[in-house]
Amino acid sequence: MNNSSELEIVYSHNKYRSPVLAAGRALNILENISPNTIKDFKVSEVNAGMGTYTFSVNREILKRYNAFENHTLLYQYSKIEPFNFDETEYEFNPSISYPASFFSMGPELINQIGGPDGFFFGDLKWNFDSEILFFRNLSLISKLAYSVANNMGDLNLASDSVLPHVRTDIVKYLRGGNDQLTIDRMQLNYYQQFGESFFLKLSGGIFESMFAGYGFEALYKPFTKNFGVGLEVWDVTQRDYDQRFKLLDYSTITGHLTFYYLENKSNILFSLKGGRYLAEDSGFTFDFSRTFRSGMRLGAYFSLTDISREEFGEGSFDKGFYFWVPIELFSPKYLKRNFGWGLRPITRDGAQSRIYGYPLWGVTDASSKYKFYRNFDDIYD
Repeated sequence: MNNSSELEIVYSHNKYRSPVLAAGRALNILENISPNTIKDFKVSEVNAGMGTYTFSVNREILKRYNAFENHTLLYQYSKIEPFNFDETEYEFNPSISYPASFFSMGPELINQIGGPDGFFFGDLKWNFDSEILFFRNLSLISKLAYSVANNMGDLNLASDSVLPHVRTDIVKYLRGGNDQLTIDRMQLNYYQQFGESFFLKLSGGIFESMFAGYGFEALYKPFTKNFGVGLEVWDVTQRDYDQRFKLLDYSTITGHLTFYYLENKSNILFSLKGGRYLAEDSGFTFDFSRTFRSGMRLGAYFSLTDISREEFGEGSFDKGFYFWVPIELFSPKYLKRNFGWGLRPITRDGAQSRIYGYPLWGVTDASSKYKFYRNFDDIYD
């Protein structure tokens, strides 16, 4: 509380996809429970210990436009700003018992379509996902998977790639995880914010089924602009095919500089990533995707690097498409989780990037004034 007539709260949540909806719920709760002496409200969101936005509004303005749900006028009289979180600035800091744990379970189908061994190979897995918070900005995310039923044993196609086998040994990984528990991810993340627009993440551990290692990701993302610039550097080692804790001999350093641009009218996000890939080839990846009002996201990409078409092999260059669907479309409850599917016509070793959990662009998704401008009618959902 900055003065006797203003009430400010800071909160975190994992429930709502829309930051406007989260802010609206928080403001309405404050309006209902606050004494009449409070004239102004300010709500601010924190994710992974990093501030994303601050929403300020006069109480009478909030009540007036809530009465007939006029989100256009409410937006005009509200103040939406970037937020740099410092817990020492607040009078009341509730005690949090760390570590805090979150768990979920569910099925997943891993598939391989096409090839000389057969048209479809599938592996039905039961996943166990967890996140352990040691502090607000330090967490361990894990994903364990058990193969329930599969026909991966019939896959036999060996890699003919002349490049380091960073992806084309996929058959060995698919068969190596048959009928056993595998560790798909066990990644430790540390987050830090510098000012209102700079974000940093340090990560180490098992990133994906094929690679483990350590490194960092940095992001410059101005709150009032529709662009961002990211930098990432990783020292990684290839994992053994049984996807436990053993490693193979292949190690490399991979890194990229990425420019993001969000086209406001179409809500299409363009990203251009350039740098060094897992097979030690260098080049760029162009990705574009559109997020619809429902939260569904569709995208496609292609990559070109300094290896020849002969070295790359069948397909000539890397390309594919993907989509993400919010789980809440099929649920009566608000849920922030998604499920996705993608298709890469052929798996080769060129232009392959490391896969990892919680990229900074997604973690700081709410740190954008454009998100509020485009979706401000969510304030009344």
